Amino acid sequence: MFFILNKPKIYSYLVVFSTVLVLFFTAAVLTEENNLEVRTVSSISASSEKPIDKVNTEKKILAITIDCVENDQNIEKILEILDKDSIKVTFCMYGEWVKKYPELVLKINEKGHNIANMSDSYIDISELNYDVVSKSMMEGEHKLSSLLKKEIKIFKCPYGKYGENIMNVANDNSYTVIGYNIDTLDYQGIEANVIWDNIKNKITNGSIIAMNSNAEYIIEELEIVIKSTKTREYQIVTVEELINS
Repeated sequence: MFFILNKPKIYSYLVVFSTVLVLFFTAAVLTEENNLEVRTVSSISASSEKPIDKVNTEKKILAITIDCVENDQNIEKILEILDKDSIKVTFCMYGEWVKKYPELVLKINEKGHNIANMSDSYIDISELNYDVVSKSMMEGEHKLSSLLKKEIKIFKCPYGKYGENIMNVANDNSYTVIGYNIDTLDYQGIEANVIWDNIKNKITNGSIIAMNSNAEYIIEELEIVIKSTKTREYQIVTVEELINS
């Protein structure tokens, strides 16, 4: 069988072939763009997740977090001050501290304060891979839950630094990750009255104020914050109460 191709036929075939090629490459490009768009949206979605650092509420309430770090020298006095004013705060602890001071952890819990996990060691884990982050967070929770005989599902990032893997591990394990919108910077050795001057105009409904148990002026700082916020008719609650308000 012979095919006789004249110029018009050749031209027609070329046009059809070219059209098919154009359609094929257009489809391929669109598919790739769609894939890219999906990846970008997923990436933005993941990176937009962040800790709860403030709660939108019409109530005049706020929360205080106290990181239990290094030693236990101020804890008893802190508890005394809180007892005197019938105030509950959120104590944030890491596994090594829990192991070192189990009686204090039990006492804090018995007094009705909120307790948050800060991983196993007080180190910055924000840039570590998923498995390392997961292991550290799980070990911190295990030490707390074993001692207190209950789940601890509030997590605070050491140094307030969070990353995508922290948020992913938290989501996979039903943790609520908290941060703060007011950093007292008390670990810098700032005097209590200066701290109050620095933060007083930042306090609003739903604020979370971060303090450190080993700060040089933590006792005076706590007293002035309690007294001054009370004068402004704010009620201090735990982070859990704040989130559920």
